[in-house]
Amino acid sequence: MKCRTTLVLFFAFPAALSAQLKTSSPVMGALVKKSIPPASITAATGSISVVPAYQGITCSSGCIVAKSGSDGQPGVSVHFADGSVRVEEVRTAVVISHDKPHSLAVTLNGKEIVGMQCDAHGTLVAAPRFQTLGASGTGFKWAIFQGSKMLTSSHSAGEPVKWNGDGHTMGPMQVAVFSDATVEITHGDSRLVMTSDDGAAIESRSGGSLRFEDLGLRVAGASEFGITSAQIQGVNK
Repeated sequence: MKCRTTLVLFFAFPAALSAQLKTSSPVMGALVKKSIPPASITAATGSISVVPAYQGITCSSGCIVAKSGSDGQPGVSVHFADGSVRVEEVRTAVVISHDKPHSLAVTLNGKEIVGMQCDAHGTLVAAPRFQTLGASGTGFKWAIFQGSKMLTSSHSAGEPVKWNGDGHTMGPMQVAVFSDATVEITHGDSRLVMTSDDGAAIESRSGGSLRFEDLGLRVAGASEFGITSAQIQGVNK
């Protein structure tokens, strides 16, 4: 453990200089978490609006509500690259009604990274497409957790994973994409984690960064959905 001695000095500074000293610059290489503001979320199809709360969930900066247009499929684009952070993770929380079957496609710069289907009876099916991140094959490892407890794990040659993702629980479903070619889907107390067989190679080639700028969300089978939060995690450049 390093010991450090602190010498405290008291000076009287001019007001302007004092204000400058209170403003600290970002530390290069420091781990950061940043919320994505509503202004960085735009309609890809249909229309969007910002409301204080959605489906009983209050959003600190406002909830995004995406509604379908003529094609019946609401969609949004979440711009997460601001140039100041080497993004290692992007995460969104989505609320979709479970009244009838629906699907959710998640894209990076317009290319699908994972597709999900809900049968309206509690069962979810997830099909990752890690080639979007640069994988040479379709194989991936997966595990299902209940809270912190792993319930089961296996390997897929590319077949979708089916699981009971607390489908009857109304509330946000979190979708996260990581720079090591991992996709995580959390709903209620259930969590599915899928990692490409090429994850280590992808992480090495990308330098531990998601080299994309936009995360897309598109829903079929529901006329609207909400985004209650969106954030990135990474390190300052």
